[in-house]
Amino acid sequence: MWRLLLFIILGLFTFVNCNQHNIYEAVPNAFFQDCLLEINRYRKLHGAYPLRWSEDLQYHAQSRADELALDKFLQNDIAILDRIGQGETVSYLTPPKEMCRTFPPSGNCFACREAIATWYNASQYYNYKTGYSFDGTKQVLEFTQLVWKDSVRVGLATAFSPRYGVITVARYHPRGNIGFLDDYLRNVAPRGDYDGFNENDVDKGQGGPPCRKLKKRKARKHCVNEYGDQLCDSYAEKPYYCEYNSEFMSIYCAKSCGVNCEERFPAPPMKENKVEKKLDLHWQIGKWNKCHGGFHWRAVRCFHKYNGHDYHVRNKFCRKALGEKPKQYKDCPLNA
Repeated sequence: MWRLLLFIILGLFTFVNCNQHNIYEAVPNAFFQDCLLEINRYRKLHGAYPLRWSEDLQYHAQSRADELALDKFLQNDIAILDRIGQGETVSYLTPPKEMCRTFPPSGNCFACREAIATWYNASQYYNYKTGYSFDGTKQVLEFTQLVWKDSVRVGLATAFSPRYGVITVARYHPRGNIGFLDDYLRNVAPRGDYDGFNENDVDKGQGGPPCRKLKKRKARKHCVNEYGDQLCDSYAEKPYYCEYNSEFMSIYCAKSCGVNCEERFPAPPMKENKVEKKLDLHWQIGKWNKCHGGFHWRAVRCFHKYNGHDYHVRNKFCRKALGEKPKQYKDCPLNA
């Protein structure tokens, strides 16, 4: 009898812990808890699932914040972000103030929600039909990355700069602001009738009930994980993750989610695809950088022009339509 009673008690304890799992438990302190709360509040206003905190992304964000604190200009290193598949938003506060140490923040201190608000304020200039600002001159990429639906993790960090004061950097994965116009229309939805998030939200958006055990999905050998087997497998192991994020997972993690790839990836037709023929693709080639480590390097990215705008898309589209990617590296003397 006592064994049955113990089993029931343990079962109830597990049920409570699973269903009260809080998405803010992994956040290191009160300042960053305010960051994540505010980010997810804005995301829900646009129908996007909440982001989870990532220690790995926080490490990358801290490295970048420290680097920007020593630099003269605040700008995104697009080449690095392309290479590691992360998105980035940056803000600064001058004159600097002491960071808030309590949650919710109180007093004359710097609250993270102030930095998040600067990124979201660009939403007033965003044209949801084109993926650009209304006049084509305003910076809106920080807003679109903030609410990008396919992003699932985030990490933030701060650093002090003599010139800019407090610098705040956020890193996201998978990155946003990449793809065709359809990707922007799907990932950046207009503000809807949502009530936002609070600190007691249950983690339903990014993985469903966290303790629920599911049968292991049968991966199809001929499918491909564009984001890598290790990362996709870790996502697919989360309960209901493939279903909650089906639009993203069925494309980039098809193998791990067991998608019927024979339907998604039919045998290529003998004739040229009419849709691909209409794509106005071109390589954007940067200038050669100074010699470093025995070689020169330059940025080479693929863009699709539509309705007067350039959309950054994956290199595979240009390689298929235009041939091999232009050379990014060339040798140079080590002492140059």
